[in-house]
Amino acid sequence: MSSAAKAAGTATASAAAPEVHPVAAISVVPMPVLAAVSLFLFGSIAVSGIQTLLQADLHRGDNALIVVVTLGAGLAPALSDGFYDAFPAWAQIVLGSGISTGCLLAVALNLVFNHLGAKGGPAPAPEDAEAAVTH
Repeated sequence: MSSAAKAAGTATASAAAPEVHPVAAISVVPMPVLAAVSLFLFGSIAVSGIQTLLQADLHRGDNALIVVVTLGAGLAPALSDGFYDAFPAWAQIVLGSGISTGCLLAVALNLVFNHLGAKGGPAPAPEDAEAAVTH
């Protein structure tokens, strides 16, 4: 076989099997399948978040405050369009997403209340508190 024939054969083979871009591959997946996968993914993330919250000691006021403020600030961009419009453009990049806003605020508040504050240790268990009051 001549080199011209090999080149023609290679060109035909490459034309028959074009390179598929990953985004193009996702675009052919039916919408109901994408919706089901998205529902499962975000449901799993929500359950994981709820399990994490159940492990936190929300009876302590500072931990409950962290959760309340973080959820409020995280939901603000979704519930009120243009909530952070008065902020500078560089801040709107971070604050425009409820996920990034909530995450950064949760980390900052946790550092302030649970790590940088002058706490004498964990809050006493209810039995220990009663014993301390009666003695």
